[in-house]
Amino acid sequence: MYSPDKVIPVPYLSIVTGFQCQYGMCNKVLGTFYSVKKHCRLVHDWKAKDGLRWTETQAQTFFQGNDRRYVNYYEI
Repeated sequence: MYSPDKVIPVPYLSIVTGFQCQYGMCNKVLGTFYSVKKHCRLVHDWKAKDGLRWTETQAQTFFQGNDRRYVNYYEI
């Protein structure tokens, strides 16, 4: 489960723009607009007519490279 609480940034890790799911207590943070839309559609049965159900946030991840878009981010 993801926590809505913010955390202290980890030194030397890049800070990136991410997107946090706002469905119920999900709070999952994903690295791209496409990935948060896909998450909301598959996990929460989101439809475009429902409006945006995520917010833009600042995040960090320990994972780098091409696979980083498939891992979870930590809101800072």
